[in-house]
Amino acid sequence: MKVGNALYRKAANRLREHKMKARRNPGQMANTKPLVFATTADPFSTGSGPSALVSYSWESPEHIEWVRRLAEKLRVHGGANVILDQWHLQPGMDRTHFMEKGVSSSNFVLIVCTPGYAAKANNRDGGVGYEAMIITSQLAHQIKQNKFIPVLRSGEWNSSAPIWIQAKVGVDLRGDPYSEKQYELLLRARSIRLFPQHLQSDQSLRSRIKAFRLRRIPLPTR
Repeated sequence: MKVGNALYRKAANRLREHKMKARRNPGQMANTKPLVFATTADPFSTGSGPSALVSYSWESPEHIEWVRRLAEKLRVHGGANVILDQWHLQPGMDRTHFMEKGVSSSNFVLIVCTPGYAAKANNRDGGVGYEAMIITSQLAHQIKQNKFIPVLRSGEWNSSAPIWIQAKVGVDLRGDPYSEKQYELLLRARSIRLFPQHLQSDQSLRSRIKAFRLRRIPLPTR
Protein backbone atom coordinates (compact mmCIF):
# COMPACT_ATOMS: atom_id res chain seq x y z
CA MET A 1 0.00 0.00 0.00
CA LYS A 2 1.33 3.40 -0.91
CA VAL A 3 2.06 5.91 1.84
CA GLY A 4 -0.38 8.43 0.38
CA ASN A 5 -3.24 5.89 0.46
CA ALA A 6 -2.58 4.92 4.06
CA LEU A 7 -2.30 8.52 5.27
CA TYR A 8 -5.51 9.52 3.53
CA ARG A 9 -7.52 6.57 4.90
CA LYS A 10 -6.19 7.12 8.41
CA ALA A 11 -7.05 10.82 8.26
CA ALA A 12 -10.50 10.13 6.79
CA ASN A 13 -11.29 7.67 9.59
CA ARG A 14 -10.17 10.17 12.22
CA LEU A 15 -12.30 12.89 10.67
CA ARG A 16 -15.33 10.58 10.52
CA GLU A 17 -14.92 9.72 14.22
CA HIS A 18 -14.44 13.40 15.05
CA LYS A 19 -17.71 14.34 13.28
CA MET A 20 -19.64 11.54 15.02
CA LYS A 21 -18.41 12.70 18.42
CA ALA A 22 -19.28 16.28 17.55
CA ARG A 23 -22.87 15.31 16.74
CA ARG A 24 -23.25 13.39 20.02
CA ASN A 25 -21.49 15.94 22.27
CA PRO A 26 -21.28 19.32 20.51
CA GLY A 27 -20.37 21.18 23.70
CA GLN A 28 -17.49 18.90 24.58
CA MET A 29 -15.96 19.14 21.11
CA ALA A 30 -15.52 22.92 21.13
CA ASN A 31 -11.93 22.78 22.38
CA THR A 32 -10.68 19.67 20.64
CA LYS A 33 -7.37 19.83 18.85
CA PRO A 34 -7.29 19.86 15.03
CA LEU A 35 -6.21 16.87 12.99
CA VAL A 36 -2.47 16.53 12.51
CA PHE A 37 -0.84 15.06 9.41
CA ALA A 38 2.78 15.26 10.48
CA THR A 39 4.78 12.57 8.73
CA THR A 40 8.36 11.64 7.98
CA ALA A 41 7.36 10.36 4.51
CA ASP A 42 8.70 12.27 1.52
CA PRO A 43 5.92 14.77 0.66
CA PHE A 44 7.36 15.19 -2.84
CA SER A 45 6.97 11.52 -3.74
CA THR A 46 5.23 11.11 -7.10
CA GLY A 47 3.39 8.06 -5.80
CA SER A 48 1.21 9.98 -3.33
CA GLY A 49 -1.02 11.80 -5.82
CA PRO A 50 -1.09 15.40 -7.08
CA SER A 51 0.82 17.71 -4.76
CA ALA A 52 -0.08 21.19 -3.52
CA LEU A 53 2.35 23.47 -1.71
CA VAL A 54 0.82 26.13 0.56
CA SER A 55 2.78 29.39 0.56
CA TYR A 56 1.84 31.77 3.38
CA SER A 57 3.19 34.15 5.99
CA TRP A 58 3.56 33.26 9.65
CA GLU A 59 1.69 36.35 10.85
CA SER A 60 -0.19 35.20 13.94
CA PRO A 61 -1.22 31.98 15.72
CA GLU A 62 -4.76 32.45 14.37
CA HIS A 63 -3.57 32.77 10.79
CA ILE A 64 -1.25 29.78 11.10
CA GLU A 65 -4.13 27.68 12.46
CA TRP A 66 -6.42 28.85 9.63
CA VAL A 67 -3.87 27.75 7.04
CA ARG A 68 -3.48 24.38 8.73
CA ARG A 69 -7.24 23.81 8.78
CA LEU A 70 -7.53 24.71 5.10
CA ALA A 71 -4.76 22.23 4.34
CA GLU A 72 -6.58 19.55 6.36
CA LYS A 73 -9.79 20.19 4.45
CA LEU A 74 -8.04 20.00 1.10
CA ARG A 75 -6.32 16.79 2.09
CA VAL A 76 -9.29 14.97 3.61
CA HIS A 77 -12.15 16.21 1.40
CA GLY A 78 -10.23 17.10 -1.75
CA GLY A 79 -7.73 14.25 -1.75
CA ALA A 80 -4.77 16.53 -2.42
CA ASN A 81 -1.28 15.68 -1.24
CA VAL A 82 -0.86 18.98 0.59
CA ILE A 83 2.70 20.04 1.39
CA LEU A 84 2.77 22.21 4.50
CA ASP A 85 5.79 23.26 6.50
CA GLN A 86 3.88 22.69 9.75
CA TRP A 87 3.71 18.99 8.86
CA HIS A 88 6.74 18.24 6.73
CA LEU A 89 9.54 20.60 7.77
CA GLN A 90 11.25 18.52 10.45
CA PRO A 91 13.99 19.67 12.89
CA GLY A 92 17.37 19.69 11.20
CA MET A 93 15.97 20.05 7.68
CA ASP A 94 17.08 22.80 5.31
CA ARG A 95 14.32 25.45 5.03
CA THR A 96 15.57 26.89 1.76
CA HIS A 97 15.82 23.47 0.12
CA PHE A 98 12.30 22.66 1.34
CA MET A 99 10.97 25.83 -0.28
CA GLU A 100 12.93 25.30 -3.50
CA LYS A 101 11.76 21.71 -3.91
CA GLY A 102 8.23 22.57 -2.78
CA VAL A 103 7.73 25.24 -5.43
CA SER A 104 9.53 23.41 -8.24
CA SER A 105 8.16 19.90 -7.63
CA SER A 106 4.53 20.61 -6.70
CA ASN A 107 1.75 20.33 -9.24
CA PHE A 108 0.40 23.64 -8.00
CA VAL A 109 1.04 26.27 -5.32
CA LEU A 110 -1.64 27.97 -3.23
CA ILE A 111 -0.57 31.52 -2.34
CA VAL A 112 -2.45 32.68 0.77
CA CYS A 113 -2.72 36.42 0.22
CA THR A 114 -2.73 38.93 3.07
CA PRO A 115 -1.27 42.45 3.33
CA GLY A 116 1.60 41.00 5.35
CA TYR A 117 2.34 38.35 2.73
CA ALA A 118 2.29 40.90 -0.08
CA ALA A 119 4.69 43.21 1.77
CA LYS A 120 7.20 40.42 2.41
CA ALA A 121 6.89 38.99 -1.10
CA ASN A 122 7.26 42.33 -2.89
CA ASN A 123 10.24 43.31 -0.72
CA ARG A 124 11.82 39.84 -0.88
CA ASP A 125 11.82 39.66 2.90
CA GLY A 126 12.34 36.44 4.88
CA GLY A 127 11.04 33.03 3.86
CA VAL A 128 8.11 34.52 1.96
CA GLY A 129 10.53 36.67 -0.02
CA TYR A 130 12.67 33.64 -0.83
CA GLU A 131 9.65 31.68 -2.07
CA ALA A 132 8.59 34.74 -4.09
CA MET A 133 11.97 34.73 -5.82
CA ILE A 134 11.53 31.07 -6.80
CA ILE A 135 7.94 31.59 -7.97
CA THR A 136 8.72 34.65 -10.08
CA SER A 137 11.62 32.77 -11.63
CA GLN A 138 9.24 30.03 -12.77
CA LEU A 139 6.73 32.59 -14.03
CA ALA A 140 9.47 34.30 -16.04
CA HIS A 141 10.27 31.02 -17.78
CA GLN A 142 6.61 30.19 -18.47
CA ILE A 143 4.16 32.99 -17.78
CA LYS A 144 1.14 31.18 -19.24
CA GLN A 145 0.68 28.55 -16.57
CA ASN A 146 -2.04 27.83 -14.00
CA LYS A 147 0.21 26.38 -11.34
CA PHE A 148 0.11 29.37 -8.99
CA ILE A 149 -3.29 30.13 -7.48
CA PRO A 150 -3.85 33.17 -5.22
CA VAL A 151 -6.18 32.67 -2.24
CA LEU A 152 -7.38 35.90 -0.64
CA ARG A 153 -7.58 35.58 3.15
CA SER A 154 -7.68 39.22 4.31
CA GLY A 155 -7.57 42.72 2.92
CA GLU A 156 -8.23 43.50 -0.74
CA TRP A 157 -6.71 41.97 -3.85
CA ASN A 158 -4.64 45.04 -4.74
CA SER A 159 -3.11 45.23 -1.26
CA SER A 160 -2.88 41.54 -0.31
CA ALA A 161 -1.73 39.87 -3.54
CA PRO A 162 1.93 40.35 -4.52
CA ILE A 163 2.30 42.46 -7.64
CA TRP A 164 3.56 39.51 -9.70
CA ILE A 165 0.43 37.40 -9.06
CA GLN A 166 -2.30 40.05 -9.38
CA ALA A 167 -3.03 39.14 -13.00
CA LYS A 168 -4.02 35.61 -11.96
CA VAL A 169 -7.65 34.75 -11.13
CA GLY A 170 -7.93 33.70 -7.50
CA VAL A 171 -10.48 32.58 -4.93
CA ASP A 172 -11.83 34.70 -2.08
CA LEU A 173 -11.71 32.84 1.25
CA ARG A 174 -12.16 35.84 3.50
CA GLY A 175 -14.53 35.63 6.42
CA ASP A 176 -15.29 33.06 9.09
CA PRO A 177 -16.74 30.96 7.70
CA TYR A 178 -15.59 31.66 4.17
CA SER A 179 -17.75 31.07 1.11
CA GLU A 180 -18.17 27.40 0.23
CA LYS A 181 -18.82 28.42 -3.39
CA GLN A 182 -15.38 30.03 -3.51
CA TYR A 183 -13.87 26.91 -1.95
CA GLU A 184 -15.58 24.79 -4.63
CA LEU A 185 -13.99 27.01 -7.28
CA LEU A 186 -10.65 26.00 -5.85
CA LEU A 187 -11.59 22.31 -6.03
CA ARG A 188 -12.85 22.67 -9.59
CA ALA A 189 -9.71 24.27 -10.97
CA ARG A 190 -8.59 22.00 -13.80
CA SER A 191 -4.94 22.55 -13.02
CA ILE A 192 -5.37 21.21 -9.49
CA ARG A 193 -6.97 17.81 -10.11
CA LEU A 194 -7.48 17.20 -6.43
CA PHE A 195 -8.84 13.70 -6.84
CA PRO A 196 -6.14 11.00 -7.11
CA GLN A 197 -6.94 7.81 -9.02
CA HIS A 198 -7.06 5.62 -5.91
CA LEU A 199 -9.92 7.70 -4.47
CA GLN A 200 -12.18 7.54 -7.49
CA SER A 201 -13.54 4.10 -6.57
CA ASP A 202 -15.57 5.78 -3.83
CA GLN A 203 -19.08 6.22 -5.27
CA SER A 204 -19.94 9.25 -3.14
CA LEU A 205 -16.74 10.98 -4.19
CA ARG A 206 -17.44 10.30 -7.87
CA SER A 207 -20.89 11.84 -7.40
CA ARG A 208 -19.34 14.94 -5.85
CA ILE A 209 -16.89 15.27 -8.74
CA LYS A 210 -19.74 15.02 -11.25
CA ALA A 211 -21.73 17.63 -9.33
CA PHE A 212 -18.76 20.01 -9.34
CA ARG A 213 -18.37 19.61 -13.11
CA LEU A 214 -22.05 20.23 -13.85
CA ARG A 215 -22.61 23.08 -11.44
CA ARG A 216 -22.07 26.54 -12.87
CA ILE A 217 -20.53 28.92 -10.36
CA PRO A 218 -19.74 32.54 -11.32
CA LEU A 219 -16.08 33.57 -11.28
CA PRO A 220 -15.03 35.85 -8.41
CA THR A 221 -14.94 39.56 -9.13
CA ARG A 222 -12.15 41.85 -8.10
